[in-house]
Amino acid sequence: MKHQTLKLDGISRLPLWRGLALFLGLMLGWMLLAELIARTPFGNHLPPPSVGADSFEFDLKVYYLEQSIRQNGSLDCLIVGDSMANSGLDPLSISQAYETQTGIPLHCFNFGMPALTLDASGPLALALSNRFHPQLLIFIVSARDFSIAVGQPFRHVATSDWVNHNLGQPSFRGWATNSLYGYRYFLFIQYWLNPANRKSFSDAYASITPQGFTPLFGFRTPPMELSPKKDFSVDASALQGFDQLLKMSKSGTSLLIVDAPLQDTFYQNAPGNPEAYMKSYESFMQSRSQALKIRYWATQDLSLTIPAEAWHDTLHVNEKGVPIFSAWLGQKLANNYPSDFFK
Repeated sequence: MKHQTLKLDGISRLPLWRGLALFLGLMLGWMLLAELIARTPFGNHLPPPSVGADSFEFDLKVYYLEQSIRQNGSLDCLIVGDSMANSGLDPLSISQAYETQTGIPLHCFNFGMPALTLDASGPLALALSNRFHPQLLIFIVSARDFSIAVGQPFRHVATSDWVNHNLGQPSFRGWATNSLYGYRYFLFIQYWLNPANRKSFSDAYASITPQGFTPLFGFRTPPMELSPKKDFSVDASALQGFDQLLKMSKSGTSLLIVDAPLQDTFYQNAPGNPEAYMKSYESFMQSRSQALKIRYWATQDLSLTIPAEAWHDTLHVNEKGVPIFSAWLGQKLANNYPSDFFK
């Protein structure tokens, strides 16, 4: 029986099975080469690969965090939360403030993601803790995080194969995105083949620092008036995500909950009773954290010290507000977590 051949303009090509074998061999060789290079110092010059979570921001942060641990050793603290964490805290400034008081730098990384609510950020924080084992996980939270009615774009990352694998729900794809750079670069090429993805990747690549921090500059244009709902309420799935944080101790990670600073006009714009809304949220956080024996730091007093020109909008600080928030956190960490805690 004759082998089936591929023909183009009358020119005979390799038998089909041989062509397929050659293609698979080339792909395997390319993935092996990418795997080897990514694990050497030359890998620092490669673009960050993908873990298949349909988010370049997520891809970049996973890769930068892996690099940070390879270069600096074990992770002292990991920051997780929504956009207020993502753009509000610079790990380098936190380390500087901590070192000023203790004489020892702090190895921190910012894994905040835009538009996350607790139903997503809770499982994500646990997956990151299981994977990277930080000494301390700093979870940034606000009243808005307890409602799933806000924040849509990045919620899907919490159900990705990478996250599920690190939550104890193994799959081949989850294992491959967790372990094989060759496979992750294969996924990256798949995304890159779509021209629409290239600008999204370039924008994320340009905005995120190697410490995971994504700064905002100046004032939001056009301005946006953001305000809470009429009454503070807790969605059941958000509460479930919050309670997932309790499982973190099994990985040897301590948990610290930090309230996100908000401009005072955020509550003033509330459609109901702003003072009642604030008190309901504060009471819930205080009682919940005490019942669960979680350390919780409120930031209402800090918010009042941040001048108007240091806010990007009512929820986010800009480049002038970041040093204030970061130094405050670094100093409180120095006062409450001595250097031997991170050894």
